[in-house]
Amino acid sequence: MIDNSKRICQIALDVFQKINPSCLFLLKDFPIKIASRLSSRDSMEWNAKFIEEFQKSEESHAKTISFELSIPLHIFYNEEYIRE
Repeated sequence: MIDNSKRICQIALDVFQKINPSCLFLLKDFPIKIASRLSSRDSMEWNAKFIEEFQKSEESHAKTISFELSIPLHIFYNEEYIRE
């Protein structure tokens, strides 16, 4: 998640525990493509390097949540399934 100051922040484990998901899905793509889509959507420029760091942070956090909740994590990269 990105806060109002455009800093990467994590959603707390207890939020996921309350939601009680049966699995997690992580969708990834080339940072430049994501930046382009976000720029079109938000009418503001997004830095591809920031998007890259954000994706790394998301994946790390998703792996942690998946482990802590003992649920599968399905990762798709550029619309292709790459791992569980």
